[in-house]
Amino acid sequence: MALLAESLVEEWLNRNQYFTIRGVKTGVDEIDILGINVKSGKAIHLESQVSFRPVGYISPLPKSFAKELGRSPTSAWERPEDILEKSVESWIQKKYHSKKKIAARNHFAPKQDWSLILVHGIVREEKELEFIKAKGIRLIPFYNILQTICTASENEPFKAHSGTDIAEMIEFYSFKTLYSPNANIFI
Repeated sequence: MALLAESLVEEWLNRNQYFTIRGVKTGVDEIDILGINVKSGKAIHLESQVSFRPVGYISPLPKSFAKELGRSPTSAWERPEDILEKSVESWIQKKYHSKKKIAARNHFAPKQDWSLILVHGIVREEKELEFIKAKGIRLIPFYNILQTICTASENEPFKAHSGTDIAEMIEFYSFKTLYSPNANIFI
């Protein structure tokens, strides 16, 4: 699912005149998408966490809490607000503010004021999104991206690559009347 969602997000960025680089490696970690708007010069660092049936949290428990609490970092255990907030802080540090991530961004576009964005699907705990937003990360629901891509005009001058194919399939299913709505298809 992650690669499909990232393809659609990248398609959306490309249609909005962003030149994108996907999957930038920073040691064992990676940046989902870096983008530079070719008109405005705006630079974005975008992470994508899209789920439709979330079991766990976006932010894993920091190792220190996990050990202290005897829990796995990815445990679906219901977290108290203070631990959830610390988990978000740790996740943001790792995803956006680590020295390696900053160095990678600056390698591609030095001296830029980078906007930090999280594209998300359905989340287990809305409070987690509130904490992420409070730390300066712009939130974009994946639904909004799908809606924008799938309702775009047929006369749109630019469509990118694999994201176009996926978007057109979703648009066909979601927004068009099928030629034979009563047909049953069995294989």
